[in-house]
Amino acid sequence: MSIKLHQLRAFTEVANQGGIRAASRVLNLSQPAVTKAIKELEECLGAALFHRGVQGITLTECGENFLQHARLILRELDIAQEDIQQRLGSVSGQVSVGMGASIACSLAPEVIARFRKEYPQVKVRIIEGQVEAHLERLRRGELDFSINTAHPAHADTEFQLEKLLDMEFKVLLRKGHPCANATTLEELANCDWIMPTVRTSYHRWLMEIMAQKGIQPAIVITCESYIPSLGMIAKTDCVGVMSETAMQHYAHADDITAIQLRDALPLATYYLVQRKASPLTPVAARLAQLFRMQSRPQFGS
Repeated sequence: MSIKLHQLRAFTEVANQGGIRAASRVLNLSQPAVTKAIKELEECLGAALFHRGVQGITLTECGENFLQHARLILRELDIAQEDIQQRLGSVSGQVSVGMGASIACSLAPEVIARFRKEYPQVKVRIIEGQVEAHLERLRRGELDFSINTAHPAHADTEFQLEKLLDMEFKVLLRKGHPCANATTLEELANCDWIMPTVRTSYHRWLMEIMAQKGIQPAIVITCESYIPSLGMIAKTDCVGVMSETAMQHYAHADDITAIQLRDALPLATYYLVQRKASPLTPVAARLAQLFRMQSRPQFGS
């Protein structure tokens, strides 16, 4: 017995909704039809996908793992259908892009404006965040591509990395901060710091540089988004590191200063990251191309 698409849709919707009744409403099917699809899928796999009890149904361990595959299969099918329709001249659908805050502030506005003029019927979904979260979304098929400070180690059998640009990062602190005249990282060693979760992005490299200098920064606030990070830098004595571009787009940028260190921080390298196993649709490929062009010194066509 082979797995059917309607079984995958029933399974993922029951998992999403947390119950057969709610899933049947979303799918516009009867409850017995949804129950039958789930039962057939479990028989095909030879494993129970849900625990059934008086409190409702929950995913089994097998169900949790299979859900990731099922969602990816359905998403890949949607992408394939969009790809065919776009190649036949029906320019519609959606492009989902992940990006770091500095890219969202600098390249994205011009790129998206140009893309919207070319493809007014295509929806654009932008997810700002750190590279590790975007890699997971790429794995699940939730993003077409991401532009972020990925690590070259990510260029493995799963992901393809294409360098777009380097960006200068600075140490940021509030105006009037006691360390506003610091010129070395050592002078900031006793400060409180605000950083995103340190994994394998730019801030991981920064931590390694600090460790080489014998500095163990006290990270008192962990924040994944640049707007609240800048707000807390402006209102506290916390020190942070990000691009001046991001700071300049902050509404209260006048409350923050970027200090010039004697030894400049390493440049942040931004890559266009995509899954090797998932070719971009024509409109997603065009959006990626616009980001490539905008990342050059002069914007071409």
